[in-house]
Amino acid sequence: MPITYAALAARLGAEIEIETSAGPRTLRVVEAVANPDGHPGGSLLFTGPEGEELGQDSYPAQVGDQKDLLFLVPIGPRDGVLTYQAIFG
Repeated sequence: MPITYAALAARLGAEIEIETSAGPRTLRVVEAVANPDGHPGGSLLFTGPEGEELGQDSYPAQVGDQKDLLFLVPIGPRDGVLTYQAIFG
């Protein structure tokens, strides 16, 4: 089952694990903004991992029983922590 915006938005403040070529890494869900037009999906922001910058890429992730690739885009530091964005349509 694919990961949905709603599943991640419900985990606001929680950590999720993604797989990178260097092994598993932890990200924290820090912001969820639903699409303003009422369509499903929206924008999610994540922070972490500490001391390491992830490149723009698709990363395998699991949230509960949902598994999918998350396409993460680094958007720079936010409050001194590296921040990434994923968009769900």
